[in-house]
Parts: sequence; structure tokens; C-alpha cells
Amino acid sequence: GMLLAHWLWEKSVEKGQREKLAVVASTVSSKMTRALAEKEGIRFEETLTGFKWICNKKFDLQQEGYKVLLAFEESIGFCCGDLVNDKDGVCAMSVFAEMASQLHIKGSNVSAHMEGLYEKYGHFVSRQGYVTVPDPKLTVDIFSKLREGGKYPTEVAGFKI
Repeated sequence: GMLLAHWLWEKSVEKGQREKLAVVASTVSSKMTRALAEKEGIRFEETLTGFKWICNKKFDLQQEGYKVLLAFEESIGFCCGDLVNDKDGVCAMSVFAEMASQLHIKGSNVSAHMEGLYEKYGHFVSRQGYVTVPDPKLTVDIFSKLREGGKYPTEVAGFKI
């Protein structure tokens, strides 16, 4: 997501459009695009997982006059620009190919470009997985506390969330 979002942002800036730009991502997607948005003045919106939610948010932003550069989810679902308002792997592949080609012409490559993005916006780690809890009551208790108190944990095993 970050490679596409950053490339689409750069192309937009080159065309003179810096205002009212947005990126939409599912809540389980990398937070690196949020860092891009915060640093470059792009509106960032997070939604539930699924293109029903992602494209509804994209539509809302378009109604507010925003150009949505990228809407995506971590499970390799990308919607670049506003030509198609759904997952569009062909468009995403085309944008990626354009980026890779332009980087090659400049004597660079995708890996080096990503390293540059890490340096500018920070390093991010994400991991998908499942936790099995053998006691159903414990699961109910955990989610009840989150729903009722709204106090989410700030660290896990000594690591800041």
C-alpha cells in the first residue's frame, strides 16, 4: 500500500494538486500510509476490513471534494484513483509497473525506493495471526472490557502499541 500511495501522491503533486488528497485503508493494514498522510498533509481514513466499507468511505470523501489516491486493505486489495471503485488488480499492477519503470530509468529499483521511504516515514512492523483462547468466558470478559470501558491496551509484552 505504501509504495502505491506514495507514488500516486508524488504524481499528484507533480501535476500541482496538493490539496484535498486522501488515502483510505482498512484498520488491519500497515500504518505506514498514515505516517505518509500525516507528514504530507493527506487526509487518512481507516475503515473496517472489506471493500464494502473501504469504497463507501472513498465515496464519502469524494462527495466532500477529496481526490482519493488509494483505497486498500492488507489482503492485497487495491483501488487506485477513481476510475474503478472496487478492487482493481489490473490498475494497481499498472501503477506499480509505471513506478518500477520510472525508478529503473532513474537508476534505482523498488527495494531501494522502499528503503528511502522507511528512512523518511519510519519503519513499521505488522503481523497477522490468531490467538486461541481455550476459555470462552475469558474471551467474553476481554471484549466486554474493551466495549464498555473503551480503554485499549497501550502495550503488550513490554512493546508499545
